[in-house]
Formats: sequence, C-alpha cells, structure tokens
Amino acid sequence: TRIPCIFITHQLQIAVPQSHIAEKMLSYFNHRYIRRFSKVWVPDYPDHAMAGKLSVQHHLLKNVEFIGNLSRFESESHTGMLYDKMILLSGPEPQRSKLEALIMGQLEQTSERILIVRGKPGSAALQHPNSCIRIENHLSKTALQQAMQQSDVLICRSGYSTIMDLIKLKKTALLVPTPGQTEQEYLARFLSEKKWFTTMKQSDLELNKATLMMKNTEAGTIPDFDLYLYKKAIDDLLQSHG
Repeated sequence: TRIPCIFITHQLQIAVPQSHIAEKMLSYFNHRYIRRFSKVWVPDYPDHAMAGKLSVQHHLLKNVEFIGNLSRFESESHTGMLYDKMILLSGPEPQRSKLEALIMGQLEQTSERILIVRGKPGSAALQHPNSCIRIENHLSKTALQQAMQQSDVLICRSGYSTIMDLIKLKKTALLVPTPGQTEQEYLARFLSEKKWFTTMKQSDLELNKATLMMKNTEAGTIPDFDLYLYKKAIDDLLQSHG
C-alpha cells in the first residue's frame, strides 16, 4: 500500500531579486523535488491572492492543491483598544535584535501605550523605565490574538505565517521585512501594492513617520476568504486513501 506524502509550501517559485535566470533555475529544482510527493498543498488561493508570484502554479506541476489561509487564530471579535502600537518581533538574529534596538531607541520619550512582544520565550523578563511600555518575551496564542485585535497600529515582520494571521483577523499592519530575506521583501512589496498593508525598510524605520504614513494611506479591504478550504483537501485525501 502506498502511503500518501503531502508537501506543504506557499513557495512554488523562489523569489530571486534582479536575476530572472537564477529564479528559473531555483524553480526548476524546487519543482523537481516537490513533484515526488502525492500532493503539494499550497496555503493560498488559486488567484494567488496572498503570496503573489510565489504560489503561481507552473504548468509542469500536476499535484498542486490550494488549501487557503492556514492561521492558528480563531475568527473572534474583541472590542476596545488597549494599545496605540503593538510591535511584534520575530525572525533570525542578528536582525531581530537590531530591529528591537532601533525601536527601543525611538520609544524612550513616548506617551503612547505600547506593547512589545520580543519573540524570545524563556528569556529573562524585561521592564522598560517608561511605564507606558509593556514588554513581553512571549504570549500564548489566545493572548497574542487578543492583543493584536486590541492594538491600533501593528508593526511586524512580513513572514508568511504572520501575514496569514493578519489576514484572518482582517488586521492591517506596517510590515518591516527582514533585510536580505527575499521572500519577506517581495511579500511586503506585493501586499502593500494591494493596499492591504503598508511597508517600510528596516533601515528607514521611523515610528512616528510610519504611523502617519499608515493613517494617510487609503487602506484596501481584505476580502472575505474561505478560511476552511483546507478541510476539503483533508476530506478528499481521506476518501481517496480510506
């Protein structure tokens, strides 16, 4: 009996800046590898709404199935704003720490209510001398979702899992891609062109300027996506191999 093997990725194509030839070569080897699997489940929609060119289905791939948004969050509503800004830090070092230091330096005199989630579970607790600023190393899924919904302005990286969470919550944000990560840089640019999000390079980040830019930019409406498309893929798999 053959055991079905599923490969889950939103990157059917690999973004390579300023090199179409290298991008085609990487896509060739990527496709050669993922064709070995029974199915390739792509957490996006057939019109490539969330991942743009990264999830475009090449005609050589016959085993692709789009399974929609995959988010750990629930579609719940929380009323009231507790924070003026929420800053969600994540990603590899040293860029995570560089962004943290940049932001901390700009918040020393703030009177806004700020929540900073450092993305460092298990680290020693930090307390900012400015009582307006709350610092958490990590939040549970429930606490994180609630904090995101109760924040007026969100600032975070443009990793795909974060984007899927934001889209499920229909929450816009300022996306600051990790420098050198071509996928994040492409996604931030692509989604800002759709006006779902705003983006700013880490090297250019000024929080006051970013806030004004977000408030002065006409935000596009995030569509009502089918958030349970993945269930059909699972049901089809179970029926075909039951």
